[in-house]
Amino acid sequence: MHWTAEEESHELWIADSGGTIEVMMASVNKGPVHAKLAGYEADMNKLKGPGSKERKERARAAIASARKLLDSTLAEARAAKAAAAKAEGKPGDFEEKNSKTESWEELLWPELQAIQIALKIIPLPKTVIHGGGIKASTVRAEPLSKEGEGGGKPAGDVIGWKHVTSIDRANLNVKTGVMGPAYWVRAHLVSEWLHGPGKPWNLVPLLKSYNTEMEVAVESKAYERIMQDEVLYYVATVDYHAPPCPDGFPSMLSINWGAMRYENGKWEEADALGTYSTSPAAPPLEGQFVPRINEVGRPALVSLGVPMRFAMALIEERNANGDFSEPDLSSRMTKVYATRGGDADLNLTLGLMKVGQLIKSKELSW
Repeated sequence: MHWTAEEESHELWIADSGGTIEVMMASVNKGPVHAKLAGYEADMNKLKGPGSKERKERARAAIASARKLLDSTLAEARAAKAAAAKAEGKPGDFEEKNSKTESWEELLWPELQAIQIALKIIPLPKTVIHGGGIKASTVRAEPLSKEGEGGGKPAGDVIGWKHVTSIDRANLNVKTGVMGPAYWVRAHLVSEWLHGPGKPWNLVPLLKSYNTEMEVAVESKAYERIMQDEVLYYVATVDYHAPPCPDGFPSMLSINWGAMRYENGKWEEADALGTYSTSPAAPPLEGQFVPRINEVGRPALVSLGVPMRFAMALIEERNANGDFSEPDLSSRMTKVYATRGGDADLNLTLGLMKVGQLIKSKELSW
C-alpha cells in the first residue's frame, strides 16, 4: 500500500524479522505501525490552538480504529505464516489466509491516512465537481472531501420536468391549493450532501422512491466517510429511455465510488468501495401518473391513506425480500404480522384492505 505525506512516500507492508511478524510503515523513516501510532498519539496530545479539540477527537478515533485493524492484520499475517510452513500439504489454506491478511491491510491504510489528515500532515483537499452542459450525463466528484462549497437545491430547466408536471399533479397544500408533483423529484446525480450543485447538468427527473434508495444505498455511506476525513472519488452516470419516452428520463443510473490516496503531491484513485445501479421504468406518456406499489415510498403510501405502521412494515418487507407480486402481497404481509402482538391483526386487515381499494380505484398499480 502506498501514499504520500509531507513529501515522504509511505508504504505499508508486512515483514518477518527474526521470526517476528510486524506491520511496517514508511520508506524513509521506516518502523512498525504500532510505534508510528504511538508517535501520532504523542503529536495529537501536543495539538493547540483553534480547532485543536475537534482535530484531537478525529485523530483519537482514527488511532483507536487503526490499532484494532492492526491487531487483526497481525493475527492474519501470523496465521498465513503458519500456513506457509505447511503449504506443501494444504496450499489452498495459505492462499486463503494470505488473502485475509491483504484484506485487513487494505482496511488499515485509510485509517493511517485519516490520522495524518487530522494532524495536518496531509492537507485535506477541497471537493471538485466535474460536469456541465444542459443535460445530465456523467458527473464526477474528485477529490471528494468534507471541504468545499456546499451543494445546491434543484434549480433551472431540467429536461423532462415539464412532462412530470403534466402527469403528476396533486394538491400539495390544502390551504393554498398549490398543485405539483407528489411522486417525482429533480434528483441529484452527485448528492447535495456531497457538494453536488443544483444545476440541470446534475439533475434528472426521478421517482422519490428511487431517490431515497440511492440515498440509503450509497450517498449516506459516502457522506459518513468524508465526515471522518476520508477522501473519495464518486462518479455518477445516467443513460436515457429512447423515444417515444419523453426526453430526459433515466433508463439506467449508476454510481462508482472509492478511496483516494495522496501520492506525489496529488490525489489518485485507489481502492474501489462500491457500485450502485438502478433501472427506472419510463413514465406514462399521458394521463395521470399512477405509482406502482413496488416503487412508492412510505410517505406516499401514508398520504394515500395506508396506515402508518402497515406502510412501514410493507416497505421493510419489500426492501428485505424483493418486490411484491399481486398473488403474494397478502401472504407475505400476513407472515410479517404473524409474530406481532397487540392490534396487529386489525392493522394487517386495515392495511391490506386500503391497498386493495387503492389498486381498484387506480390510485396504485402493480
